Amino acid sequence: MKIKTLMICEKPSQLEKIKETSEFNNLCKTRDIKFHFAHTVVPFYIFKYEQKNIKYKDLPLINEINYKFNNRNLVENLIIEFPNQKDDILNSSYSNSYKNLTKDFFEQFDDLIIATDNDSSGCYNTWNEIFIATKKDIKEIFNNIYFLNTNYMDETTLNKNINLLFNNQTYQENRLILFNEFKERGHIKKYFDYNYQLNSNILIKELYQNIFDNKDEELYSKFGFTKYMIYLCFMLKNEEKYFNYVKFFQQMQNKNVGSPASRGQVFENIKKLNIINFDDKEKKFYITDKGRLFINSLNKKLNDPFLSKRISNWQDEYLIDKEKTCEKINNYIKEVFSKQKKKNRYLK
Repeated sequence: MKIKTLMICEKPSQLEKIKETSEFNNLCKTRDIKFHFAHTVVPFYIFKYEQKNIKYKDLPLINEINYKFNNRNLVENLIIEFPNQKDDILNSSYSNSYKNLTKDFFEQFDDLIIATDNDSSGCYNTWNEIFIATKKDIKEIFNNIYFLNTNYMDETTLNKNINLLFNNQTYQENRLILFNEFKERGHIKKYFDYNYQLNSNILIKELYQNIFDNKDEELYSKFGFTKYMIYLCFMLKNEEKYFNYVKFFQQMQNKNVGSPASRGQVFENIKKLNIINFDDKEKKFYITDKGRLFINSLNKKLNDPFLSKRISNWQDEYLIDKEKTCEKINNYIKEVFSKQKKKNRYLK
């Protein structure tokens, strides 16, 4: 009898690549594998909050992440509650595909395979989602938990990593230790993303609306500026008005702007915000005049080519000293967004 196995991926592109590998096909000979996608716990860019409860003079803000679940089966009702500001509630809607996943769904499987990038978000997101649905720790539900590293999605590396899951004795003995480390690393990454995006949602949004004179809340709520969208803007700063999309996309890849799965969407979001556009006559993309002004108005501190490395270091340090690591992140965010706040004043 085949082992009933649930594989959770962060993105469809991960699954497509995994399915192409020979090791995965071998795995299917002994396992009955079903797939699911782990939605990012709290899609930060669609936060909807009452700004009247957030005083502009108090920016930048730093808040702990506290999760409250007001329905055990409906993940779409997840809310984030600030510990010291009970009126400030951030609501987050989930895909309907996840709301019916209950305790019974997860308990039908023997094993779990989590496909996760190096930042460990996949592990952290999966732990949260399964806890929401079952009110049980993930280790109480599955006989075995495996972690498939998908940071490099070429076939050779994926084959090697899949083989490692089931054929390396050292890995087998340390899986639960790895799980706890991945979860902690994922938590501090989420702590950084949460606070970075919280401040971006107010300060970068204000800058964008002042320059574009665009008060379309629905538009901005879909495409609020993530760190990768900001990086892309700084890359555009060095381009001529008209630029070559293929070469530019290659630069995004070389500079690790976004993941292989997200780069196209990051670029598309910048286009939908009218920072760039496509000239049908020239058959080229170009930077709009207001887009250029917006890019030039971003605080240069936001352009941090070493941020990915910083986050990775913070994840390592968090396993040793949680309080000190949070303090480092807090100071970083305060410095970056304080300077953007000062810059915004000149454009009002």
